[in-house]
Amino acid sequence: KTLSIKKITHIKKIVIIKKGILEKKSPLLHYITREVVIDSTPKLDYINPNTHQIKGSIYLTKSCSADPCDECVFFLNTPKRRFKFKDTSKRAFVWVKTINDTIKMYS
Repeated sequence: KTLSIKKITHIKKIVIIKKGILEKKSPLLHYITREVVIDSTPKLDYINPNTHQIKGSIYLTKSCSADPCDECVFFLNTPKRRFKFKDTSKRAFVWVKTINDTIKMYS
């Protein structure tokens, strides 16, 4: 008799942790409105809210960190670049905590 071994594959469900509308500082010194989504991949996507096109993704690794500037502005630091975001609803500290907690939990 031959025993058959079934291969079990685990499908990892991607969970959206936080999303909202922020202003992202462009290299051309002005702000662009973006929908920002943090998920359990873990990564942060910034999306054009009008066309729903993903304009960029930042993978949240252990070498990344977020820090607040004030109640509206925060920075997301990666090994290659520092991104600047503005939250007009003055919840920058919530975004910073969510990003840093996501990095600790998933990477």
